[in-house]
Amino acid sequence: MVYEWKYLFLVVDFARGKLEWAWIDSMSSETVARAVLSVRRYTEVRALVWDGAGSHRSELVRSIAGVKTITLPA
Repeated sequence: MVYEWKYLFLVVDFARGKLEWAWIDSMSSETVARAVLSVRRYTEVRALVWDGAGSHRSELVRSIAGVKTITLPA
């Protein structure tokens, strides 16, 4: 048996009342940053709600996002 990990990237667009999602291959800062940039192409991002994953705390992701970041408690 071989396990292959995928990660769910989910966006809630309150203005349009829609959910947008995609599977991403890793939680690296670069992959998460590309996902955030992709979302910003078609909708306004006002805040990011993250858990404590390392890529969520990375300076690369925070600088690309350029919006308020809300970190969930442990």
